[in-house]
Amino acid sequence: MANDLSSITPEQWAKLFPIIIEPHKPEWKMAFCTERDVIKTLLGEKAKRVRHFGSTAIASLAARPIVDMLVEIDDGTDVGEITRMMEEAGYTARISKNENDLALFLKGYTPQGFEGQAFNVYLRRMGDWPEIPFRDTLSTSHRFHHDYGNKKIELAAQFEHDEDAYIAARQTYVEGYYAAQGGK
Repeated sequence: MANDLSSITPEQWAKLFPIIIEPHKPEWKMAFCTERDVIKTLLGEKAKRVRHFGSTAIASLAARPIVDMLVEIDDGTDVGEITRMMEEAGYTARISKNENDLALFLKGYTPQGFEGQAFNVYLRRMGDWPEIPFRDTLSTSHRFHHDYGNKKIELAAQFEHDEDAYIAARQTYVEGYYAAQGGK
């Protein structure tokens, strides 16, 4: 398979898919809408909600050029069947480090690096997921929006080839912000 990522080592992954932060692009919202429609058509009623989150969902916020999507399903929905359907449609299943994720599907990742628009599609049970209020906070708090964007640029330069360290440092920053606001 041309897009088989299973034999790529963590070191190769870090070189192929570095942490890069770009200025906001309006095309990210359009890419989400198009991909949402693809997923809804593919999964039908299995996909109860498909939402855009992450920095690409926030107007004017610098972001990694990867559109993050949350696909929510009901209890009892066969995750194996969804995985088969997504893989047949060209997505790559990958193990997620987030315990809330039932599955993680990638699109736009190849053994040669990114190709076209990249997507991370997270599959979860229906719920109130923290990423959505966080997205909304970034949309409404100009100061946090600005500071968070600058912090991500700083961290990307520091951890360009270490996604785990980048994510951990970014999470520490966000937790510090919420603690300064009196908690979550």
